[in-house]
Amino acid sequence: MPIDIAKKIKFNPLGGSIKVNFIFKSLLLCTYTFDVTEAGSNASLQDYPKKGDNSNLEDDSYVLPMPAHLNKDRRLWGYITIIDQTGDRGKYEVAFEISQDGKQLDLLSTGPKEIKADHAEHNFVAQLIS
Repeated sequence: MPIDIAKKIKFNPLGGSIKVNFIFKSLLLCTYTFDVTEAGSNASLQDYPKKGDNSNLEDDSYVLPMPAHLNKDRRLWGYITIIDQTGDRGKYEVAFEISQDGKQLDLLSTGPKEIKADHAEHNFVAQLIS
């Protein structure tokens, strides 16, 4: 029997676009991988996973396929690594925001943390339900 590890997030299957946004509150280097898997499967959607970081001005946001109902029971995965590139330690907070039609559905966050080694890792997983 499968283990349910995902945070359940309700969305409107008849609504508009669903967006995932990575939010970084840190001067530390943060990298991430974002994946979307099919309902009940390990298979990633076409063109996934995506990778990015907070070291540039490129947007760290992704819009899921439309129409919205296609995303029912899909899982959203965020794998984040925070790197203490100088060894000076520091504070950080990373969040994984899911919104639909510009309205926040949920915000999964590390909460304020302080890095205690050369790197830290955090993972988020959410399942879209209607």
